[in-house]
Amino acid sequence: MGLQIVSFEQEARLKALGFDWKTTSTPTVALALQWIRKVKNYHLGITTSMCSYVWWYSAENGRPNSNNRFSSAKEDTLRKKALYFDSYEEAENSLLDELLDVLDIKNKVGTFKRK
Repeated sequence: MGLQIVSFEQEARLKALGFDWKTTSTPTVALALQWIRKVKNYHLGITTSMCSYVWWYSAENGRPNSNNRFSSAKEDTLRKKALYFDSYEEAENSLLDELLDVLDIKNKVGTFKRK
């Protein structure tokens, strides 16, 4: 399977977050995740777990630790159930969706100013 491109919705959400790619075609999921690593300072990855794939990310200065590491293999407040994937590409796409949700929330919280 080749590199998968982002969906129309993902592309719009990336643009809203400031993603500006220098290509005439739609960016790939891998390029979007690379941008999140570099610009938003997230540490992230996809690993195998038994016979499936899981993703994880950490946001504290790009360094993972047990207090700030999130994984598709665990329930949390955004996801009501653990997620396991049959392919690397499915896990990669789900990770991008998760990070876009997190970044959208961070942007909304960051836009409120105290008086």
